[in-house]
Amino acid sequence: MKEILVTYKSVITNKKYTFNITKYISKHPGEGIRNIYLKNFSGKDISSYMDIYHNTNEPFEILENIIKSGKSTEYIQLIDCEI
Repeated sequence: MKEILVTYKSVITNKKYTFNITKYISKHPGEGIRNIYLKNFSGKDISSYMDIYHNTNEPFEILENIIKSGKSTEYIQLIDCEI
């Protein structure tokens, strides 16, 4: 599978970060709901979509924790930061 890279603008730092979410796709609890698939967001900024498709803060917290710690998880890799 081709790597799925997305960008996200942090609410904490106001900077854009790039994440590799390829391994996360199989773990994403909403994958395929309403025919929406993470692979379709490859190369896109997902910041505005986070509010649209999520009812909780959990997705934000996952990415913000990765940003704060500077450490990738088993499924989501922090690739780059754009100032």
